[in-house]
Amino acid sequence: KMIQSISMFSDVEGVDFQFTYADSGDYNEAYPQMEKLREQISTEQGIEGLELFESTTCNMLVPKAQISGELFDLGETGENTLTDRYGKPLIDEKGSDQQTIVYFINRETYEGLKLSEGSPTYDELVAQKGVLLNPTAVVSSLDTGLTSYPVGAFQVGEKLWLSASYYTPSEASSGPEYSESERDKEIAFQLPISGFVEETPWYNTRRYNPQIYIPMENRDMVLNQGNMTASNEVIYLRVKAAPEAKEALNQRMKEYGKESYKLRNIYEQEKENRNTATVLNIFVYGFLIVVIVICSLNLFNTIHANLRMRKREIAMLRAVGMDNRKLWKSLLLECVLYGVIGTFWGSVLGFSLQIMLSYAIAGAIEVEILASPLIYIGGSLIASILVCLLAGVGPIRKLIKSPIVEEIRAQE
Repeated sequence: KMIQSISMFSDVEGVDFQFTYADSGDYNEAYPQMEKLREQISTEQGIEGLELFESTTCNMLVPKAQISGELFDLGETGENTLTDRYGKPLIDEKGSDQQTIVYFINRETYEGLKLSEGSPTYDELVAQKGVLLNPTAVVSSLDTGLTSYPVGAFQVGEKLWLSASYYTPSEASSGPEYSESERDKEIAFQLPISGFVEETPWYNTRRYNPQIYIPMENRDMVLNQGNMTASNEVIYLRVKAAPEAKEALNQRMKEYGKESYKLRNIYEQEKENRNTATVLNIFVYGFLIVVIVICSLNLFNTIHANLRMRKREIAMLRAVGMDNRKLWKSLLLECVLYGVIGTFWGSVLGFSLQIMLSYAIAGAIEVEILASPLIYIGGSLIASILVCLLAGVGPIRKLIKSPIVEEIRAQE
């Protein structure tokens, strides 16, 4: 289960190929080139989705008064030790500071969003200079596994408290004498909420963060503050292929990537991940089968040897009048107790090792940790009892059918 989670939980779920413009960070040069690429790719067969947009990141401060109950519950789990994927506490004395993804969208992309009732039209959104907010994020914890939660209780008309890193272009181009700390500056600003996005679109690859959607016409509200420009805006073209066309499109996308575009071949990355997961599953499940076989043989031998060593005791019980039915029940109950005791100590040791492994990998990778082992413990208990009963049936039947006198004399 853990291996499958490591392999399949991805920050690019739903996206097969991603392009960025390689030659220039100038929006006026890069965006038309990306539009040209979009037109070329749209003619390919097997394309299920194709989205072109600009994106950046900012921090959104959710005041304590607005933090959702779900986030408070998560933040209080494990004595306030729950952190986001960057290791930062979810809640501090100021509230919850959430890294937020900003998407600058055109009219066509806007039409594809699933919005809340009463949301403005695209033209109204441009005129209001507002944003569409998806407040849902994902967090990974030892107590809850992968959990989706709303970061805050927001209303239309409220203003979001945002901040981002900006630089002065003239300084950035002045050479290495300017350090990052000298030319980057954190600036805070506010934007009004005009509506809500109810469902994360397929091309959003940052599902563990809240998202803000802003019309392209209003991009300067975030990307430019006075004479300063946002530090990390990127133009993306993301492609979703039909399952039967992915292999053919893979070769075609590589050809486009040879031009002035950077290709992130997510399809091949996911294929490698699946192959790795298959190899790991073969190893882990193969090792598991070997361990189960060895444990079953140990149980079988232990019960078999125990019953053989008690031949005289069992014969004496038969001699003093214990009928076969009661003897069967008594000995089978002992077999069941072997299975229960073995499962108990195995579960204690196994679950302890799982917790240690969980802490060892927490923060390194995003993985769903098994929160409730009861189903697996129950399955192990049933399997152990069945093995013990099967191990005991043969020797018990043989002991009961043996002559009492011979069994007693054999031990003298």
